[in-house]
Amino acid sequence: MATYGRVLVLAWADILAIYAMLLLMAYLTDVWRLELTHASTIVSILWALFSLFPLFQAFLADTLIGTYGMLVISTASFSAGLGLLTMSTPPVLAHSTGSCSEYKPECIGYVQKVLLYTALPLIAFGLSGHVNFSTTFITERINAEETDSEGNCCGRFVYGDLPRVILTVVAVLGLPYINPWSLRFGIPAICTLVATLLFFSTLCSYKNTLKPNGSPLTILFRVFVAAFSKLFYRIPTDPKELFEIQNPRLYSAPHTMSLRLLFNNY
Repeated sequence: MATYGRVLVLAWADILAIYAMLLLMAYLTDVWRLELTHASTIVSILWALFSLFPLFQAFLADTLIGTYGMLVISTASFSAGLGLLTMSTPPVLAHSTGSCSEYKPECIGYVQKVLLYTALPLIAFGLSGHVNFSTTFITERINAEETDSEGNCCGRFVYGDLPRVILTVVAVLGLPYINPWSLRFGIPAICTLVATLLFFSTLCSYKNTLKPNGSPLTILFRVFVAAFSKLFYRIPTDPKELFEIQNPRLYSAPHTMSLRLLFNNY
């Protein structure tokens, strides 16, 4: 299986994991007995982190670790988060913590709460990385290594589209009939762990020929820093004292007293 084929395996596990996360609201209200507003706040924070992480991840991928490195980190984070979420259900650590194993609020102890609140940011980080970088990585590898477009389309259908359709049907029809919450979260966690191990098997053989090219955010940040620093510069009142290239072939905008912080003073 090609490297990008093993990346598509991650998408298979994502289907089950996403559907399990959609059941998180019901878990918090039915097992933890949280009020609807409290449970919805927790779920909203989860999806807010999912929406905010791509900016930070894109910066890291463009400047330091590349697309493949970000996929490795996000995959490890996602697998760890789902594992901690499964461990936060009462029956899993009942003997270790000395608590009861029933799905009741009194069986939710301090350890279960810590595991849940630690798992959610990890899941948001990992899922965000998968959604935003899997397709980018596959496209990069196809453009860099493959030439047979017909074979690429066939491979993406066999390894990507077809299994995702099948797993979506299985998740929608199968998971609601599984009553123990430890299994509802455990099955996606196991599938994600298997997909993670398959993906990590490419670490030794994968040759990263695509180096980070730098992030546009770095240039944007430098522009704002330079503009802010010019607030403290003393700009000449006479436009002739400004540093300008005197070339009649170049168009020069007329001088204005507004937006002085954007003037070049070097």
